[in-house]
Formats: sequence, structure tokens, C-alpha cells
Amino acid sequence: MDDARPDRQLIRIKSDYLGAGSYAVAPDANLVYVNTDYGVQALDLEEQERWRVDLIERCLGVTRRPEGELLASTVHALHRIDPDGQVIDTRPTRHTITRAPIAWRDGTLLVTKTRIYLLDRDGEVAWRLRLRESLGESVKDVFTIDVLPGPRCVVAAAVDHDTGVGRVIVLDEDGKIRWQSEPGPVTEIFAASGDEFVYTLSGYGRFESYRANTSGEIRWKRQLGGPGVRLPRDRIAMLIGNNEAPTWDDWELRITDAEGDAVEKARARGRSAHPPVIGSDGALYFSGFVRPFDPAESRVDYTSFVRQPRFVAYDHLWNRPARPEFNVYYFRYEPGGDLELLHEDTDSLALGPTIAGGDHVFFSHGRDLLALRVGD
Repeated sequence: MDDARPDRQLIRIKSDYLGAGSYAVAPDANLVYVNTDYGVQALDLEEQERWRVDLIERCLGVTRRPEGELLASTVHALHRIDPDGQVIDTRPTRHTITRAPIAWRDGTLLVTKTRIYLLDRDGEVAWRLRLRESLGESVKDVFTIDVLPGPRCVVAAAVDHDTGVGRVIVLDEDGKIRWQSEPGPVTEIFAASGDEFVYTLSGYGRFESYRANTSGEIRWKRQLGGPGVRLPRDRIAMLIGNNEAPTWDDWELRITDAEGDAVEKARARGRSAHPPVIGSDGALYFSGFVRPFDPAESRVDYTSFVRQPRFVAYDHLWNRPARPEFNVYYFRYEPGGDLELLHEDTDSLALGPTIAGGDHVFFSHGRDLLALRVGD
């Protein structure tokens, strides 16, 4: 792995970003929209604030529809915002929202601590799924790992936040359960080709991934796992890690073929809370973080179970802040080439997603963003 390349300039965008949760990018305008303690803030690449909107409470994430309208979820409401920062509509909910809204067809998928809703274009409830029916009535705090909208169904992964045990659930277009996995420590889920997806179990002595379709048919099972993204030619790029330190403090980027067999590997640094993204130049970009060893502390803290990065990011979003004492790393990998370290830092966090938008790739860096130009 090469040292950081000084010829690749990262533009720092200072913002009010929470440091976790989904933010959105408008590639045509070089604007980013970040979720904040008060609502949403829009900034350009020169760090100029274009506008901000006060939504009264903490915003958990922002999604941008193709036509430019923004969807923002605060703790107790879903908001529609036009590209100029004017609130079009606000839909309160009595249930606590836990993540960014997801545009699906003409409606919006909204996730709360106990339910998944589909709202129609007018903001009315089309259907709802009560997650405790799958996870158990005793579950109090549901952590929805991710929701994957497909052409005809929705795939969700949700776990009990306290135990990490949950299920993968496939819903048809009417919100009815089509298939669900056996209970297990689900930590990742991402889309593969067609109607297939990959999910990872990590914890309680298990570390494995499955590639399945929306009918629950398993294509392959492998003793690996982590966040991932689909690539051309039915390949997959995954950041392979586990939940035991120090063996897996440094995760590995692995590209697999359609049957889950490795075709390329590159050892990175740190753990990854989010999958790699594909830039407009065809390269993969991702970030990692690791807590440096402190000789003054007990070695038990470094040689036993370590919480999955997604849980660390979720807790940070929910104002259970992680201390900014990590080493963070930002990478570029061109398939068939070398892994390139773009930038590294100390005493920071990298808990937000990496986003590819137009000619730039955006990394989270604490409350700020780092923008890297990758297009011509």
C-alpha cells in the first residue's frame, strides 16, 4: 500500500454535519446537503453555506430525489424540502424515526424504532410493518441495519440493538412478508445483481455471508463478510472484517466473482462502517477507522469483542457520542492495481458514508466532509 499521495487534493468542507447519518449530493450543482442538530444545511465546494433550514430537532438523514426535491427525517417527522431550502410539507409521527428516508417508486420508506412504513406521494400511510412481529415482542430498541428498495419488493435487515440478533426480511410491494431469515447476528446487507442480495452474520461465534434472492434461495455461503457494493460482470467488492480485535483491526478489501470466490485482495487500515463506492473514474473509494492502542488501559479492551462499526456510527447518530480519538484513513483502489492511501488523520471520526457524486467523491471526517475530484 502506497503512502498518501500529495497530488490528489482533498477539499475540506467545514459544516454542521452530525458526523453520522446519510447526507445527500447534487452533482449538477456541486452542492451537499448535510443533516445537523437543527435540521439541514446546504453547502458548496467552496464551503459557502447556500442555505439552512431549522427543523426544530435533530435530523437523522437527507435523501435527494432525482428531480431535486429533498427528503429529511428528524426524530419525529418527515420533511419535504425544495432545492432552495423551502419546506414543502412536514409529516409528524408519534413513533421515533431512526434513519434517513428512502425514496421508493412515487413514495417514501420511513423507518422508526419499531416499524417500517411506506408513505404514498401525498404522505399517507400505504402500508406498515411492525418489526417486533419478526424480532420478538420483548425487543425495545430496533436497529435497522439497512433497507434495500427493489423493483417489486423491499429487503430490510433489522436487529435488537441490545443483543445484535435479528433477521433479514423481504417484503412484497404491499408490505407483506415474503421471506425472512432465521434469527442471527446480522451486521450487513447490500444489493447484488438482479433480485439477489448479500447479508453478513458476525457475532456469537458466527462469521459468514450468504448471497440469496428475494425468495430466500441461497446461491452461496462463505466464511467472510462486511459491507459491500456490486460491481460490473456480477462481481462484488466487500470490506472483510470481524468483531474480534486485534486480528481484524485492519480490514481487507476483497473483490469476489459471482460465486463468492476471491479474485483480488488488498489489506487496508481500520474498520469500515460503510461500503466502498464506485467513482466516475471506475475506482473504489472507502474509509476506515481504528482506535489506537493505549498501553495505560487494560488489554482486555483490545483483545476481546469489539462492536461492529455500524453500531458505533448508529450510537453516534443517536447522541451516544463516540470519542474522537480514532485514527482515520481514506482509500482509493483501482481494480487490478494498488491500494492507495489518500489521506490519514488522528483524533477524528469517519462514521458517515462515502458518496460518489458526479466528478467528486465525498468522505466524512468528523463534522466536516472531504471532497476529492475524480472526473476529468
